[in-house]
Amino acid sequence: METQQVVPSKTQSQFVRLWDVIISLTKQPPRWSFMDASNFFVRRELFDVANILFNNYGEEMVRRLAREYFVDELHALYFLEYVYKSRRDVYRLVFAPHYLGITLRRWIELMSVHKIYEIRKYYVIGVNDYKDGLFINELDSIPLGLYLVTLYDDIIISASTDGFFRELFGYDKDILEDEAILTLGQNNEPTRYRVSGEIVFALQRADDGYIKSLFSEQVWRYITYIIADKMMRVLIDHGFNPELHLDLNNAEIRLPGISSELVTRGVGNDSEAWSIRIAKLFAPMIGKYFTILGISTKGSIGISISDEMIRAFVSFVLNERNLSLQVTPSGTEEDSPTIRTHDSIMRDVINNVKDLLYNSERVDELMIGNHYIRIERGLPVNLVYEPRIRTKLLDPMLITVYRPRVFLVTPRTRVTVEHVQHGARSISFDGTYALEITTTRVSIDYLEKMNAMALKRLQAG
Repeated sequence: METQQVVPSKTQSQFVRLWDVIISLTKQPPRWSFMDASNFFVRRELFDVANILFNNYGEEMVRRLAREYFVDELHALYFLEYVYKSRRDVYRLVFAPHYLGITLRRWIELMSVHKIYEIRKYYVIGVNDYKDGLFINELDSIPLGLYLVTLYDDIIISASTDGFFRELFGYDKDILEDEAILTLGQNNEPTRYRVSGEIVFALQRADDGYIKSLFSEQVWRYITYIIADKMMRVLIDHGFNPELHLDLNNAEIRLPGISSELVTRGVGNDSEAWSIRIAKLFAPMIGKYFTILGISTKGSIGISISDEMIRAFVSFVLNERNLSLQVTPSGTEEDSPTIRTHDSIMRDVINNVKDLLYNSERVDELMIGNHYIRIERGLPVNLVYEPRIRTKLLDPMLITVYRPRVFLVTPRTRVTVEHVQHGARSISFDGTYALEITTTRVSIDYLEKMNAMALKRLQAG
């Protein structure tokens, strides 16, 4: 390929036609096109980077250009080490106005098994905040793009939109202003904003339904714990020594020493007969503390019980070492005591969370990468609630919910994001939302290679 001089200039137009890019790279117009390449424009820096890959520049010139184009030395080194050195493996280019996707393809022959394997690597070079400086990321894949433009020396050149790359990175919109008010998308759809560098704010509505979804499993577990507490007291009052093993919606109360040998006398090896016998044996005792709604002798054999707070089903499991009472909340109809108890606890939880949120004066700080994030008057989803309904025998249990890097925010909340390169941004909200602070989607290889680049730079002094 013929060498061309590349001279970055701030005075040049920021954009060039894709048609001109293709002619410069391939020395011929597009062979075919599913779009008007003459009316599609890309940032000049991306064209210049592609030129570096397609032409034989001197090493010193390439290094100088990389350091001039990319936002910092690490990104420049990454490009030189993992893309430029493998430029002969370029297989596909996807141009967008502010992005360039690069696919490298290499064939590896393993002589030991006489097989040839294809290895692909995917890189994206983009314009930082659509303004100045290039960054580079590695992804796990890059699709072909929306529009196939041309084919040159087995290299596929296609075009797409900036939105295509935003989707690959896992977010919906860019925040480029120093101050912004975030809202949900159309029809109140959850929306993911890239607010600075790789920092993404994922937003969804935090109404009563959202708070219920956070606490639902824990509330049901607590109701199971309340039932188990009363059942344990029943057994202890009658001389038993029970052991509790609590699952999510099921409490297993074990009675060690009650073996199958003791229970099976007189009924042989008929397991169904064992269960019916045990249920009928325990029903009068349990009936002193609960209302017995019925004894099931078919299918799931056990006792349906109820009191002013809950409805539950107690089944019996017998093995060689112990008898277990499996206690599970039941009664899903709207007016059952179980649902009334669940709704009562949930109302208290929701009111408690809202009170904490709307009166919050707290300040939370965190670091993600080199970004400092400060949240004022928000509420981290690291919540603890002690229900008014308490156990009498078992140790007190708190209802706890934790979601890392998730905050409840309101129009009172202010979030500041600061970065040495990207500057500072002030974010607020037009409603009550759940804010998850995350990052753009990149390959795990990217993080590992960046660490290698940082060490290499450190060793170089």
